[in-house]
Amino acid sequence: MKIISRYFVLAAFLLSISHSVFAQGTADPAVTGANFNSDLIGVNHTSNLTVSFVNSGFTAIPVGSIQISINTPMNYVPDGITTPTGSGGELFDWVFLGGNLWRGTNNVEIGAFGGGDIVMNVTGIIPSTTYEVSNINVQPIADFNSFLDSPGNNNLQPGLKVSESVLPVEWRYFTARSVDDIHRLTWGTAQEINVNRYEIECKYPDQKEFESIGSTTPKNNATGQKEYTFDNAEISKNGVYLYRIKQIDNDGKFVYSEIRSLSVDAKEWKYNVYPNPTTNIVNIDGSFISDNEYEIHIISETGKLVRLIKNDDGEKIKSFKMEDLTDGIYYILIYENKSLVVNTKIIKV
Repeated sequence: MKIISRYFVLAAFLLSISHSVFAQGTADPAVTGANFNSDLIGVNHTSNLTVSFVNSGFTAIPVGSIQISINTPMNYVPDGITTPTGSGGELFDWVFLGGNLWRGTNNVEIGAFGGGDIVMNVTGIIPSTTYEVSNINVQPIADFNSFLDSPGNNNLQPGLKVSESVLPVEWRYFTARSVDDIHRLTWGTAQEINVNRYEIECKYPDQKEFESIGSTTPKNNATGQKEYTFDNAEISKNGVYLYRIKQIDNDGKFVYSEIRSLSVDAKEWKYNVYPNPTTNIVNIDGSFISDNEYEIHIISETGKLVRLIKNDDGEKIKSFKMEDLTDGIYYILIYENKSLVVNTKIIKV
């Protein structure tokens, strides 16, 4: 009996050693700690999904050896234009596969215990009665064999609920306009419950991300309608400024307002954009220079880039189509050699 017992102890010891040796010779890509910064949002409001990625093995992951998929339900979706960001997101080349699916393939070698956070923005579209989950999956590509499959680390399902009446703030309006040498933001609310503060955020012409430029204390539980004003005098750079209001609750959760845009020092217009309103074709008449590079940005009323048209030959960029876009207001921005030359509004009917 003692001999058998000792045999099992020895076998278990040898098995643990062999597993340890195997683990030290393999890579172990894993996704952990997926969560939404606000897991309860309203329709047309946004939340950030953060996923922690790490190679917890002892072997580096070669370039192009693993893929991460992030698939959201129909209730909340990514915009399909802004790729996932963060220190972990930059390790992957991302492709939007349509629907609600982003897929990334690692574009660098990821050493042992290397990784970082992957951050993706989603917008509430359809109200839901339950917390609908996103599916996050990491898998090796077929020719990558040194892969350790750790149970529970390859698939995550964080949940988020979209509601029509969850927000503690009832927004009445949010406007942005130029007044002398400043940008003046004004917004009004009809209801405020347990609001901690409003943070004003701006994305300057040469920046990729929004940054906080100030905050305002709310008038919680005050009777009647409330109004707020914020002036931004730091508008010395030419280009388009995007603004939004971040409403933060006492419990730390937050939501964003819609986005408003203002431009500074666009060149004197030498182009005519027509017809306006339009049902499909938009024509551009003007002095295009064939050797210059041109870009047309079509931006929705909420500030999202819905189409980017590039052409390095000005003679071929005389019109574009909008028939597949939903009816509404759009901003047409035309850049000549990276400099804004047209900023106008088009109504699609």
